[in-house]
Amino acid sequence: MEKKIEIRPEKGVALRISMPGAVQDIKFTDILKYWDFGDEENIGHISCMTKGSLVIMLMLTSDREGGVIAGWDIAKEELVHLSEGSYCVSMKLFGGYLYTLCRVENFVVPSHFQVYAVPVGSFDPADAGRRIYCEAPCSSAGMGKSIRLDVGRGGIKVTDGRNSVTYAEDTGAPADSPAEGFGYLYSIPMPRPGEQGSEKLEGMFT
Repeated sequence: MEKKIEIRPEKGVALRISMPGAVQDIKFTDILKYWDFGDEENIGHISCMTKGSLVIMLMLTSDREGGVIAGWDIAKEELVHLSEGSYCVSMKLFGGYLYTLCRVENFVVPSHFQVYAVPVGSFDPADAGRRIYCEAPCSSAGMGKSIRLDVGRGGIKVTDGRNSVTYAEDTGAPADSPAEGFGYLYSIPMPRPGEQGSEKLEGMFT
């Protein structure tokens, strides 16, 4: 199905999907019913991807600390998915799951990456899904700016197109706990500069 996607084509419309003989709009009010920040004043970033009749839209507040992911079914002409989208920088659909890569950084924790997997069809804007831990935490230093998720039969990887870090060799059996000896990196608050582990945390895939 040939589709043209327009982001914020006019006031009140977050996303417009144009197809031969038909136009469908995802309005801010559609999202606001389920997520209190889903209005034009709060949203600073919108992006999307498509797979078949499913359009997945990411909406983030200006500081990226708040976000929601909405799935729109073109055949049904309705929302069929809602999940947590805060800090998300990349999304991937595979095997009935929506995988998200989040770069988390705020006044509580220093910058680091997290990966989650939520079933497609979830309808909870606070549901981030299952957290996936990197098999062997390592730094992302040296990677380019275009870091994204690569999910498929080769497993779950974070890549910049040239270099990659493996989160899981098999999408069916990802790690659900920290690698041995790295548990302290997941404490809240996380290690601050000068504390044990802080030298390993900046830019880590954890």
